[in-house]
Amino acid sequence: MYFIRSGTVQMVLKEYNNFPFMYVEQGWFFGEIDLLFGETRKYTFQAKTECELLALDKKNFTQLFFQDFRDVGAEIYNNALKRRDRAQKTHKEALTQCQREEAKEKERKKSKLLAKLSTISDKKMSRGASGQRSPHSKAPNVGFHANVEHLMDEIEA
Repeated sequence: MYFIRSGTVQMVLKEYNNFPFMYVEQGWFFGEIDLLFGETRKYTFQAKTECELLALDKKNFTQLFFQDFRDVGAEIYNNALKRRDRAQKTHKEALTQCQREEAKEKERKKSKLLAKLSTISDKKMSRGASGQRSPHSKAPNVGFHANVEHLMDEIEA
């Protein structure tokens, strides 16, 4: 468990270029959910600003909050349940947003590649059926099929 003495920590999705989706600021803490429930997180914590943190390991956490100060431990536990639910919900929303953006980006790339393919096809057509360049064509003499295959590979990727 970490207490933030100064600075701000953000919860991020590593697989989406450290996309931040929640913040924990000075005076707050994080990591109690891991200590209490031992679940595998689907996100990670990262300093947003320069931070000073105080750490409390599991042994001391248990001693302090479930033996010495049980009333505080009960409050931490109840708040951790709520925070876990909120973090899971926010994580799911952030993940959905990232996946939508990823799909949009893939569609933009596909459209761009299809436009290139169309340009190459138009240049090929301007050469005529013989495959010879028209005297009026400014298209470079490149391997049409190789370009098409390369672009199709990129579209499928």
